[in-house]
Amino acid sequence: MKLLIFTEHKDTLDYLAGDGKDGRPLGKLREWGLKTTQIHGGMKIGDRDTPGTRIFSEREFREEAQILVATEAAGEGINLQFCWLMINYDIPWNPVRLEQRMGRIHRYGQEHNCLIFNFVALNTREGRVLQKLYERLSEIRKELGTDHVFDVVGEVFPSNLLEKLFREMYAKRTDLPNIEARIVRDVDADRFRKITNSTLEGLAKRELNLGAIVGKSAEARERRLIPEVIEDFFTAAAPIAGINPRPVAKDSHVYRVGKIPRTLQPIGERLESRFGKLGREYQKVVFDKQLLPQDATLEWVTPGHPLFETVREDVSERVTDDLRRGAVFYDMHTALPYRLDAFAASIKDGRANCLHRRLFVVDAQADGSLTIKQPTIVLDVSPAPKGTPVPDDSNLPDRASVERALIENALKPFLD
Repeated sequence: MKLLIFTEHKDTLDYLAGDGKDGRPLGKLREWGLKTTQIHGGMKIGDRDTPGTRIFSEREFREEAQILVATEAAGEGINLQFCWLMINYDIPWNPVRLEQRMGRIHRYGQEHNCLIFNFVALNTREGRVLQKLYERLSEIRKELGTDHVFDVVGEVFPSNLLEKLFREMYAKRTDLPNIEARIVRDVDADRFRKITNSTLEGLAKRELNLGAIVGKSAEARERRLIPEVIEDFFTAAAPIAGINPRPVAKDSHVYRVGKIPRTLQPIGERLESRFGKLGREYQKVVFDKQLLPQDATLEWVTPGHPLFETVREDVSERVTDDLRRGAVFYDMHTALPYRLDAFAASIKDGRANCLHRRLFVVDAQADGSLTIKQPTIVLDVSPAPKGTPVPDDSNLPDRASVERALIENALKPFLD
């Protein structure tokens, strides 16, 4: 039997699965003689034959290890449906992320009923709030008679809302009874019924597995999205949108944002139903949640946060022409030029609402070969200096051939 254990923090992972190297203590699971492996954000993607990489750890878990201990970073192309027992050792404050974790094993190809334990410290204020939330969700699940309550919980509790409530509690702007009362008020059976009906009844194909799509969306979001990548993106993109995050100190990774331009408010209002209300002003923000204990006034900005999503939406609109023109990159692993064509494909319901959108990249080589690549391939090449001429691509496969390869090798499997 295989056991998957999720932790929020690298320190917790080391406590459970530390290998005892460099003078560090041996993890508890290894002390007990259990064959254990791990995946965390500090590991490279790697391959099946390179120890210390994520893909190697996935193979080790599949073929040898009894237990895999993983942080949220364990998302790059791993498939764990051969495991059906899971423990959430640390609970994320966002219930949507808890559901995303479950999607790692509760997915296509799973042959067992999944058994999942959530560890909650009930003698803490956070623990009591989480217990209240999950009790409320369980009550509504029984009343509605469907597990789809968990698929749409993000529509009722936008990303980071619980965390924001906790931070207000630490700053003494609210208290535990008020948070619990809000959970009871917001997590309402009628509201869930309306959302689940509008989300599920309108599906073009009723047999579509929305839970699996939600899980795939989670994987896509988590691929290579370590805090450093998010921070680099935001600090480069925000000035284009009229925001200038300034570091409070060298190498602090804490930024002052200040007032949000009025031009972004209409975008924030348009996205409010999905991500929550965009603030008029943000003082100090961070992109790595491990920095939050340093200062109760810090705000964690990450995909799903209204500030992040507003900036992303605005910048996407501004750079559309640049994306259509393309760019030149250097690849140190090849001597011949090749072309990467990027495509987006969507699954929509009967009301034309996009349920899932995914990027595909087709690699066209000079020898005529066409290969489907992960969009993260752009992280493995380097932007060429401004003014670098575009190589001659007249001998590369034409666009019609590229699109045929995309349909046959990517879109048809995606549809299935």
